[in-house]
Amino acid sequence: MALVVTAMILVASGAHADSSRTARIQAALETWLSSRSSAEKVTGVAAYVSFGDTGPAIEAFAGKVGSSPQDPPIRQGTLFQMGSTSKSFAAALILKLEAAGKLSIGDTLGKWLPQYPAWKDVTIQRLLNMTSGIPNYSETEAMSRIWIGDPTRDLTTEDLIALAYPAGSGDLPTSGGYHYSNTNYILAGMIAAKVAGQSYRDLVHRMIIEAVGLDSTFYESGAYPVAVTDRLAHGYFDNPACSDYQPKCIKPWNLALIGRDVSGMSTSWAQAAGGAIADARDVDRWMRAVFKDTWCRRSSRRSGWRWCRSRPASRSRTSRPTIRAASRSASAGPSSDRLARTGSIRARRSATGRSMCGSNRKT
Repeated sequence: MALVVTAMILVASGAHADSSRTARIQAALETWLSSRSSAEKVTGVAAYVSFGDTGPAIEAFAGKVGSSPQDPPIRQGTLFQMGSTSKSFAAALILKLEAAGKLSIGDTLGKWLPQYPAWKDVTIQRLLNMTSGIPNYSETEAMSRIWIGDPTRDLTTEDLIALAYPAGSGDLPTSGGYHYSNTNYILAGMIAAKVAGQSYRDLVHRMIIEAVGLDSTFYESGAYPVAVTDRLAHGYFDNPACSDYQPKCIKPWNLALIGRDVSGMSTSWAQAAGGAIADARDVDRWMRAVFKDTWCRRSSRRSGWRWCRSRPASRSRTSRPTIRAASRSASAGPSSDRLARTGSIRARRSATGRSMCGSNRKT
């Protein structure tokens, strides 16, 4: 379940943060929240605007972490679920492993995950760019039953794949061309873990969180510690849409979730497809690490994908064209791709123009 909407917006080059600009941004957040909180089902907003490595930065916060009168205001330490922005971790790990010569994104699932023979000819690249044709487990009735009846259950990657894998009867429809499927990134995470010989959770911590110096970013495959969840903004399910696999829908499978606070739901249902947690500042720092030209180590001649090497990032900033990470404590459904119906998760593109995490057709 994605509780964060993360928008990466270019800010004009040469700008400098000052009290006047900070005040205008603060006023804009408060005005937007006042006018749109009811329609958008948003209780609070955290925004971070940076101007590079040596330049200034602006942080602004408005509203509360939840809808209860007792809920505290959004502040610097507030965390949000990253939702599908988490997919950029999986893509980055795959590209890092390719750069190290440990795999090729032209490799097939048959090579790395032979236990799924129905998908043996699907390449890693097709997983990353959402053209695999593999169904989306998070749009299934079985997934909805878990969210409703057993929301704190910790699921394994194998559990998630089983919801979408063909069994011979009642199989989910496959697709041609582009189709957004969280299953793709669960599989990509499994491949990264197998190739590296360690858990996906440990890979994210070692090769991304620690390497880039993200001190307010967290990833667990199962339950998060209380020290993290106590800082987490609430999120409320308010999506009346039917699943992709309900073509003649009258009653949505997720109807019983409407109005429910889903922030306590286990994020194990999302894992590599959307299970990370961060604050707005760290999302900005991560995107800078991905796209900063001086960090780019190599481009794969086979794939054309570019990987920028990781190193500890400074908290300092520059006046170069930059990125803003804006996070909202929003009413979002359990499905990562459904989040894009209410927000603005979009593809992050490398300097080569290739999508790092896949755009959402529902955006």
